[in-house]
Amino acid sequence: MDAAPRERQDRGEVRPQRSPGRQLPLDPQPGRGLEGQRLHRRGRQRQARPEVRVQGRRARGAVTVSRGLRHLALKTRDLAATERFYREVLGLRIAFPHEGMLFLETPGGRDLLNFVGTRARFDSAAGGFDHFGLHFPRPRWRKVCARVKAEGIRVHGRRGNTAIYIEDPNGYTVELYCD
Repeated sequence: MDAAPRERQDRGEVRPQRSPGRQLPLDPQPGRGLEGQRLHRRGRQRQARPEVRVQGRRARGAVTVSRGLRHLALKTRDLAATERFYREVLGLRIAFPHEGMLFLETPGGRDLLNFVGTRARFDSAAGGFDHFGLHFPRPRWRKVCARVKAEGIRVHGRRGNTAIYIEDPNGYTVELYCD
């Protein structure tokens, strides 16, 4: 055996060896696609969950694969002020009504900001939270920046000419940025 296949085996990579004149089967593992993805009963590929290997062996147990961030839940002592800030100043829309909470669609409409009403005092810096960012197309970003200025909201920082950092009514730092 030459060094390259042995090195691949040591890393947990095994490639089938071809002998001259012999074809590999099109489906090397029944129920799996050519890349090892699990197949639906009728042969269609499902959303593939990659096989996890640790030191060349198949990992046991459940593997959690996130589909991405869906919402960010933040505390607020004043839901009305929070709603006004995010709707009137930044132009976000309410995703759906919920008593004691505020769910806002972020620019792009796929993620949510979830503000939870609380009477307890809290430190917005607790837990290592730094900031969250909202991405806008450049023309809309310019309008949002103009509204921020018109409202007299202090800009705490800038990143070139594509991002500003402001503070919301709860003390959270919000990055507003564009392409």
